[in-house]
Amino acid sequence: MKLYFEPNLDYQHSAIESVCDLFRGQEICRTEFTVTRDATAAQQTLAFAQSDLGIGNRQQLLDDEILANLTNIQVRNGLRPSASLASGDFTVEMETGTGKTYVYLRTIFELNRRYGFTKFVVVVPSVAIKEGVYKTLQITEEHFRGLYANAPFEYFLYDSSKPGTVRNFATSPEIQIMIVTVGAINKKEANNLYKESEKTGGEKAIDLIKATRPIVIVYEPQSVDGGLEGQGRKALGEMNPLCTLRYSATHADKTTALGVEKSEAIWTYLKDAGHVDVRGKVQDTLRQALKDGKLQLPEEFKAQLPQVTEMLRKLAGRLDIKNADERRPVKTRQTVLQGEEFKALWDRIKHKTTYRVQFDNEKLVRDCADTIRKCPPVTKTRMQIRKADLAIGRGGVLTAETIVAAPVILEETDIELPDLLTDLQDKTQLTRRSIATILTSSGRLDDFKLNAQQFIELAAESINRTKRLALVDGIRYKRIGDEEYYAQELFEQEELTGYLKNMLNSDKSVYEQVVYDSAGVERTFAEQLEKNEAVKVYAKLPGWFKVPTPLGTYNPDWAVLVEKDGVERLYFVVETKSSLFTDDLRDRESAKIECGKAHFKALAVGEDPAEFVTARNIDDLMARC
Repeated sequence: MKLYFEPNLDYQHSAIESVCDLFRGQEICRTEFTVTRDATAAQQTLAFAQSDLGIGNRQQLLDDEILANLTNIQVRNGLRPSASLASGDFTVEMETGTGKTYVYLRTIFELNRRYGFTKFVVVVPSVAIKEGVYKTLQITEEHFRGLYANAPFEYFLYDSSKPGTVRNFATSPEIQIMIVTVGAINKKEANNLYKESEKTGGEKAIDLIKATRPIVIVYEPQSVDGGLEGQGRKALGEMNPLCTLRYSATHADKTTALGVEKSEAIWTYLKDAGHVDVRGKVQDTLRQALKDGKLQLPEEFKAQLPQVTEMLRKLAGRLDIKNADERRPVKTRQTVLQGEEFKALWDRIKHKTTYRVQFDNEKLVRDCADTIRKCPPVTKTRMQIRKADLAIGRGGVLTAETIVAAPVILEETDIELPDLLTDLQDKTQLTRRSIATILTSSGRLDDFKLNAQQFIELAAESINRTKRLALVDGIRYKRIGDEEYYAQELFEQEELTGYLKNMLNSDKSVYEQVVYDSAGVERTFAEQLEKNEAVKVYAKLPGWFKVPTPLGTYNPDWAVLVEKDGVERLYFVVETKSSLFTDDLRDRESAKIECGKAHFKALAVGEDPAEFVTARNIDDLMARC
């Protein structure tokens, strides 16, 4: 049985148009940001220059322009116009049974068609509703592809055990729809969303979501918010949304505007408290107060504190402030550093290597072509024309938009195509001949005429991923010689500093404190090393201990000496990870870890060489003993 969806219901169209018209005057655009920050190794023989760009929503309109659009929408729907733009939250009320899920899903595609927005997060109150939304997307997928010219899109259920999906959400140029329950985002101390992960390039999943400026869609907000001061509503603000669309039949919170006089009173208080300067620039004192949850307002504005806090969080930017007063130098523990046990461990891992990449060039070309062949479809290029009146006077140039034409799909003959080979050569560092062979063999060159930019992005990403796989398969390390190594004296010569909140006192480590990056995996592992009697000495390897790879230098986590049965010594280099499973080697960090394994394998000569292992905890390490 095939379901039919009526695409022309007036009341649904009215709801979709009301939301889309909020951004009338916005041009199709996006923002880009860096997801990983790994520098490419200088000695690389085959360049692997993946763009590593995240792609996010971008709003060009000023608040006054949004407010003007909002006023027009409210008048059109018989609502009292808002006097000011109190926040980025917009309420869409629809009667039960009118198809709210269909409306907000179709609104996603309409916002993409008109303005190029690509990142959307749907927040629902329960697992059952989450599964229902996912099922709706499955059964409407063909319907929406037919309505929107087969526009590429992906949708997924957020799973806290698979944070790598969030990285794809951040980096994909396609429409991304993440479906999540409020329970997965409203408990910082328990949810992986707020923890660093190797699968997201070492970043917190929430930080990647923030950077995309997603449009957050809330289904049944009265159940999601948890009350006016509930954790759910605060968690929505943590995602740094471009705007929040709240779909429900009824809403628990009817927010009213403060008005100019009260708003100015709050603004004056913020300035007097040193939270903003005379130009309105946010100061660190405000960021600290927001981070600690200690923002105060005059007594008469206590009821508005949650809304004011939410708005200020969006304006203040990153709240992760490190207190310079808590920065401390970390001293070496001489009894460990100069001890015979640590010297034996260090002698097994200290030597430097060089590497070569061996691969079959013809196979690489074939694999690249095959990857491009399997890429999702490319949609046609679209153009939209806007007309405006200009008036030049003493006050400057004034514009008034008069006509906004419907988007026009451009035919191949209308498009001036860029230099495909040069562009891909810059993005992949392959020769023009190899790129030409890849493209012709892929059978997808006609897609370049449909949408040049989209095709270039897909082709470049496909080639770079395939190259990365070929690299790991073909890399070979060789120890340079007895004179090329990291001297043990570097522990004393190179200064190590840390912040009190990221330091753990240690008795077995080469340093008096362990400076850890992750409060989850790394701190727990250090505590376990301290308590386990089989562990004799260890080191959290400092940043200057680097393994060269074509993808940038790799810094392993730990060096550990374990004594088995009180007699046999075992030596390990340990990479701690929250999971021992990786999706594949397309992830740059996973590929660098594989290169690290090859490096230490090349050093595994002589008696009792060090073994490279990955571990979630001390039990995984002890299982190798």
